[in-house]
Amino acid sequence: MQFKDLGLDNRLLKNLSHYDFHKATEIQRKAIPVSIAGKDLLASSKTGSGKTLAFVLPMLHKSLKNKSFSARDPRG
Repeated sequence: MQFKDLGLDNRLLKNLSHYDFHKATEIQRKAIPVSIAGKDLLASSKTGSGKTLAFVLPMLHKSLKNKSFSARDPRG
């Protein structure tokens, strides 16, 4: 599955493409849609499998799509 199929913001897709990231790993395919939907997630995968990107991309996506945060809102 391609990153473009995961519903990420176009600005993220452009940067992923710039760094030659096109195909999502298994953990990314499973975790990103769940995170974007706002669901809780507990995942385990081997080192180097893409867990960090699976965590960071939905966080960046939400911050690009949502209104500005107030001082009391949680941040990543």
